[in-house]
Amino acid sequence: MTENNSKKLELTYKMRYAALLLLPFLILFIISKTLLKDLYLFEWTSRHLYLYIWVLVLAFVLTDNKILAKAIVYGNIAGIIIGQFLGDFIRNQNISKITSDMNAEQIYRMHKHPGFQIWIIVMIISIVISLIFKKRKK
Repeated sequence: MTENNSKKLELTYKMRYAALLLLPFLILFIISKTLLKDLYLFEWTSRHLYLYIWVLVLAFVLTDNKILAKAIVYGNIAGIIIGQFLGDFIRNQNISKITSDMNAEQIYRMHKHPGFQIWIIVMIISIVISLIFKKRKK
């Protein structure tokens, strides 16, 4: 096998691997736009195209950083699910604490959904864990 054929084969493998890792983004996008469009974090992340973090997945696959690519995929899925439902729980708890002596700003803050922050934190934790795993593997 020539060096040129070897590079083409390697690129083909990387593109297939990238497509496989990007598939969950596509599936989540379709589900978010159809079945879960009324849930805050699912709707927000799909509307903002997951802040283009899927581009990082592609870049990490092409630079042979598959562990980080997987961490972003898994972190995204876990973060959105945890962010949505834990965010709902926190928001509902905060709303139940609203009293008549609170001003409009305090009431507004109690209605804030923390799902976005939870999503980002879960993503960061996922990436940190993958970096620790990668370091230990060496």
